[in-house]
Amino acid sequence: MSKREEQKLAALLKKHAGKTQPAKKNLSTQYDSTLRIRPEDQDETAKDLFKEMKRREF
Repeated sequence: MSKREEQKLAALLKKHAGKTQPAKKNLSTQYDSTLRIRPEDQDETAKDLFKEMKRREF
């Protein structure tokens, strides 16, 4: 890379270094209040179980 490209890259990295994405809101509850609120964090065993069940054919 040329020196100019390195300077641009360094400036871009410096500009975006401290920024983070805000947490996403659950828009489904905004439009339909009757929907159940899903718990955000499920335990790993439940995730693995559902993942395995999706693979199986019944």
